Amino acid sequence: GASRHYDDCWQRVAGCNMLRVQPQRPTVSWGTAAEAQAEPSRAEPSLRGASQGASQTAAGSASMGSMVSSRMEAGVHTMRDQVIGFQAQQREVQMAIGMAQTRDLLQYIFGVWTGFAAIGVLATAKHRKFPAPLAIPLLVLPIVGGYQYDFAYHNKLRRVTQEAEHILEHERFRFIPPKQAPFSGLYEEEAKNLTGTPFHGAGRVGSYWPEPIRAWLEGPNSSQ
Repeated sequence: GASRHYDDCWQRVAGCNMLRVQPQRPTVSWGTAAEAQAEPSRAEPSLRGASQGASQTAAGSASMGSMVSSRMEAGVHTMRDQVIGFQAQQREVQMAIGMAQTRDLLQYIFGVWTGFAAIGVLATAKHRKFPAPLAIPLLVLPIVGGYQYDFAYHNKLRRVTQEAEHILEHERFRFIPPKQAPFSGLYEEEAKNLTGTPFHGAGRVGSYWPEPIRAWLEGPNSSQ
């Protein structure tokens, strides 16, 4: 009986050992040398495609940037041309109004002159003597009217424009601002080269006659 019991226990232990799950070591397949050499060739097309895509993206970005820059530059030029055109139109309107006012003044002057001349003729016919006070307006008004006529109908405006061009090109020293002005640095060269110009050696207004008399009357506390 004891030997049978021992055999049964041994069979049970053996059965339990058979039921245990044995861990299996993972197997790694390294492949052959040919397959190992083929792997880089498989990766090259993908890398080449990625580099080509990156270069195409960079080229597209550069072209887009240049396109935006060119459009912005064209927009700036267009806006500048529009501003210049608007300023030129405003200038023409203002000049036209100025010439129209000059012509109106000219008509007024000669209208007044005609009135004084008519009065002088009637007075001379009645009193056999020309009124002396009428001689002043009859002589002065034609002189003033002649100047206005030259501006309104002749070439005075062109002559004035040419003189302005000459001043801008050859007499820039006349535009020298006070040194406290924020843009005085733009005229440093003109301020240093005043020799031979009417501005050379010129002093302030308070240094000329009769300023010394005022300074003497006010005493030592007067401004220098």
